[in-house]
Amino acid sequence: MFDAEDLRVIRHESLHCVAALHYGWEVAGVSREVHVKGSGETLSTPNLNAFEATVVLLIPLLDNPGGEGCHYDLEQVDRFLDYGVKLSDVWTECQKLLADPDFRSRARKIETALYSRPRLTGIEATLIAAS
Repeated sequence: MFDAEDLRVIRHESLHCVAALHYGWEVAGVSREVHVKGSGETLSTPNLNAFEATVVLLIPLLDNPGGEGCHYDLEQVDRFLDYGVKLSDVWTECQKLLADPDFRSRARKIETALYSRPRLTGIEATLIAAS
């Protein structure tokens, strides 16, 4: 059985994954358990667009306002803001994606797959999200 922390991690990582796929990034894998309980991981190769990277990093946090953000994600966001990314533009883009039924559907597909398996390869995640 999954507890609330497991469910948070699954949702968090599924949103990172689908946002990365949305921008055409190559996803190498997505996992609901890495190192310690309560930590997941989405491995992707960004195309070096600071705006897109900031959206991919922040979308799980913006989906759960007041929730706990991943410290690593927030540290990376700080770096991208130094490149002139406007947080208000990122917020608007995240809201747009989160309101898109297709985006939500693809995220739910990744979530569902992570309930039954702790890790998906990039190929699996890409195929599942596209199905």
